[in-house]
Amino acid sequence: MPSRDQNRTSRGNRGVVAMLLFAWLLGVNHAEAATLGEAVSAALQVAAQQPRVEALRQEKDAVRKQAGSLVARDPDLRVKYLSDRFNRDDGAYEAEAMVDLPMWLPGQRGARREVANALDSQAQSLGRR
Repeated sequence: MPSRDQNRTSRGNRGVVAMLLFAWLLGVNHAEAATLGEAVSAALQVAAQQPRVEALRQEKDAVRKQAGSLVARDPDLRVKYLSDRFNRDDGAYEAEAMVDLPMWLPGQRGARREVANALDSQAQSLGRR
């Protein structure tokens, strides 16, 4: 039966093997990593970038979806009501409803697509590190 120290060592070795496998899966260049510590550091740096890469990809999708929209941003609905109830109470009132549809200015839609492409390029470059 293995002792408690042997179990710890075995678990520690499995952790090192898992980190090296993780580094290999994420594309760490083994020729650049001269020591195990450098390989682990490189793997941790790549792993730390993954949430940022995913956020950039989601932002790219949102910007591209917005560029494909008919209007530049969400429409606004405004309702306005005026009356003389508080000062004269003559029965005068006015109700107004408005819908704002912000239209694209010339070149805005293309600029949004370029921003989406730039976000995609940035995400790809971070993903390759």
